[in-house]
Amino acid sequence: MNEFELIKHFFADTRHISRTDVLTGIGDDAARVHSQHAVITTNLLLQEQIDFQPNDAAASIGHMLMARTLTLLIAQGAQPAWAMLSLSMPKADSSWLEAFSEALLQIARLADVQLIGGDTTRSPNIRLLLSCHGLLPREQSVQAHQPKPGDLIYVVGSLGDNSLAILALQEEIHLPTAVKRAVLDSLYYPAPPLGLDKILATLPVLAFPLTTGLYASLDEVVNEACCGASLYVDQLPCDGQVESRLQQLGGRAMLSESPQPCTLAMIVPSDQQALFEQSVTDCGYCATWVGVTESLPEVRLVD
Repeated sequence: MNEFELIKHFFADTRHISRTDVLTGIGDDAARVHSQHAVITTNLLLQEQIDFQPNDAAASIGHMLMARTLTLLIAQGAQPAWAMLSLSMPKADSSWLEAFSEALLQIARLADVQLIGGDTTRSPNIRLLLSCHGLLPREQSVQAHQPKPGDLIYVVGSLGDNSLAILALQEEIHLPTAVKRAVLDSLYYPAPPLGLDKILATLPVLAFPLTTGLYASLDEVVNEACCGASLYVDQLPCDGQVESRLQQLGGRAMLSESPQPCTLAMIVPSDQQALFEQSVTDCGYCATWVGVTESLPEVRLVD
């Protein structure tokens, strides 16, 4: 199977998404799109042996690649629109490509994203680069908030599922079959926060994914703003299956360390609190207040 046959067979199926603003897409020398809005681009690179292992399911890799890239885009307040994929692998593996492309395009369909182009090459290991492009209406967009002391810190969603899944995979904790399946699905097939871009495009809020966990990700953000933060351990949100196993996980503070790249934290000015909370609820999500930003240049866990 040559490059053009591979692209046509696995990635050019317009049954997934065919947007009216795409003038030319896969199959042409260059993609052409039409938009009167500002366009924001995010990129995510996943590499075999570094970000995933050879025996990981191709479907989970495709799902994770699209979901994580969409999360980065949504955190910028952009409405997802188009994507471009660069794929390198030793040889064309039809079964792997079938599962990978189906999962990747399934998430794209949910987000109304059309794959409009990319590239395929050979390499010793699988290497995947996904670029997602989103729209930011100029008449609605606001500048991203710059953290300052007294701001409120929220987590949209819950924490700890990924840490629980990793411990289960390492056989350091025993879980009932249904619970193990649920946390592994959360780890390998996370849901991107679709719809939250509407809030972030219209409110002065700073959002960031918890790629390295809440504590480490927040520390990076507030350091750039030359301030610090306090996180209140008893406020950290988790669902029932994690709550009942907190002692086995090392206590509630562990929730701040759980890496969850498709979960967003948000820093909100205190005068926007009521509007922000209502907006998140209107989008079908739950936002939990977990802390405040401070002038001291460190992130503290407060029991």
